[in-house]
Amino acid sequence: MKPIGTKVIIKQDAVKEETEGGILLSVVDQDRPLRGIVVAVGSGRKIVVGDRLRDIALEVVEGDRVIFAKYGGTDMKLEEGDYLLVDEADILAIEA
Repeated sequence: MKPIGTKVIIKQDAVKEETEGGILLSVVDQDRPLRGIVVAVGSGRKIVVGDRLRDIALEVVEGDRVIFAKYGGTDMKLEEGDYLLVDEADILAIEA
């Protein structure tokens, strides 16, 4: 799957189903993970500078480990696992 424009597909980290102390969390209490790995990026955005159209590439690249906004994006469940389709603006940081 190839996202368009400034969209990015992230492979989400697994959801914690229990606390470190062993307490099982209900589905309501399980927070969506805020980390993942970028698996695909769009072509970027285009801006007009004078009379020319310029391509602006995205800052993230495939393979980057990122932290993203908790409620940003669209969940996608595929055979390979859980993914999230987000706009690059919803990515808060790239882990070093």
